[in-house]
Amino acid sequence: MRYDDILKGVALYILAFGMILLLMLSCKTAEQHFEKFQKKGGKIECKGDTVIREVTTTIKGKDGRIDTLIEKVPVIEYMTRYETKWKYKLKRDSIEVVKYDIKWKTKETIKIKRNSRKSNVLLWFLLGAATPVALYLLLKK
Repeated sequence: MRYDDILKGVALYILAFGMILLLMLSCKTAEQHFEKFQKKGGKIECKGDTVIREVTTTIKGKDGRIDTLIEKVPVIEYMTRYETKWKYKLKRDSIEVVKYDIKWKTKETIKIKRNSRKSNVLLWFLLGAATPVALYLLLKK
């Protein structure tokens, strides 16, 4: 084994260890990032949807009576951009399903109407072919 190969191996280990150490120690916590953001003059924008939720409260009275109180409370629901994307993707997909369903039902009704027309055409064709034969037989007697 040569001396150069040993130095290359040690250098690679030191480089790998240094990269791992750098990755482990360089990233701050979310709170530190947020504090730095505020120190630099960043402002928080409220991008939440107001959702009305029903809150049921059960109250036990002194006389043993139980009252149930249902309140509708507005709650601000914060969503990340990924949750928002997923929410609208679900809506878009459900709209696509409804469109496909309507398209399929329309095609089925058109097929049913065409089949009923074909049966009428067949009936008229048979009547048209049978009438001259019946007339011929009646006139021949």
